[in-house]
Amino acid sequence: MKAKRLSSALYAHPKAGFTQACEIEARGKLIFFSGITARDANVAVVCPGDIEGQCRQVFTNIRNILAEAGATFDDVVKTNAYVTRSEYMEVYRRTKEEFLGTGAAPGTVVQVVALYDPLQLIEIEVIAIVQQESP
Repeated sequence: MKAKRLSSALYAHPKAGFTQACEIEARGKLIFFSGITARDANVAVVCPGDIEGQCRQVFTNIRNILAEAGATFDDVVKTNAYVTRSEYMEVYRRTKEEFLGTGAAPGTVVQVVALYDPLQLIEIEVIAIVQQESP
């Protein structure tokens, strides 16, 4: 899927690699994720106290769900991440880049007081579009 990155000179980039918006001409199916956390198949929180380990688990969970829908990280067009400490934002950014690439979809990162389970340090939502081939 081709995404055109949009960038206005009237809005400054706070960080390198920041994507203000993207435009996609889409014909296909949309996939909307709930907040995905660092849980394994047995519902246990993985890597308590380790933000990097939890980021990797969350992106692994997202990759697995995308695969079941016939999608990949290339189909992700938007991310929202919720972290419990502001210093986790840089670890999230690096891990997102590792899984989604440097031209990653636009996203938002917000610090929150807590997540549902106090062992969870991060929760991520994504939106993906699986492009349908033209007839």
